[in-house]
Amino acid sequence: MHPSHQDPFNQQQPPHVANLGAVPVPLAQPMPAYVPPLPTPIPADNRSRNAAIALVACGLLLLVGVISRAWFSTRGGNVGLLGLEECRGAICRGMSWFDIKRAPTELKMFSTIGIVGIVVALGLLAQAAVMLFKRQAHRVMMVPLNVALGIAAFGCFSFFFHLTFGEMSRKLSVSYAGLFAMGGIIAASIIIGAMVRPLARATNR
Repeated sequence: MHPSHQDPFNQQQPPHVANLGAVPVPLAQPMPAYVPPLPTPIPADNRSRNAAIALVACGLLLLVGVISRAWFSTRGGNVGLLGLEECRGAICRGMSWFDIKRAPTELKMFSTIGIVGIVVALGLLAQAAVMLFKRQAHRVMMVPLNVALGIAAFGCFSFFFHLTFGEMSRKLSVSYAGLFAMGGIIAASIIIGAMVRPLARATNR
């Protein structure tokens, strides 16, 4: 019989291939959760703290200047805003300018003005340092502080130059306490103008 006349139902079917299991399809990888970028840290503004520390240092200089009698040294003693200090061996005795009858009147006046100005300035410097540590520069009492520093400067510089170039200058040698006091006054004035005043203006905006 010709192949074209063969019964199509009698044709041999290909053997059935058993499906042993589905081929595993890899799962789609989950999309990573969106993580926003961390904000760039803003550097801390330490200007107020630095100004406060600087004013504290100025206050310490003023404190040394007002309590120490070592503005000038002489043979057997020292001279300062508070008066004279006489030392004999290990024993020292202090006297105020008002206890010395022969002390010039202008010297008593200059020392008193310097002491009052420094004491008031110390209190106002402490208030300013506290406000600056709290970052409240606008609450610093700058006008009274400048006035107190001006009074202290007038008294201290007048006292210093009166003894430096006066009749007693030959017997005296300049010591450290007066330089500390005058340096503290100048430094405090500069810090207030250059650091504290701009901070107060920025805070008030």
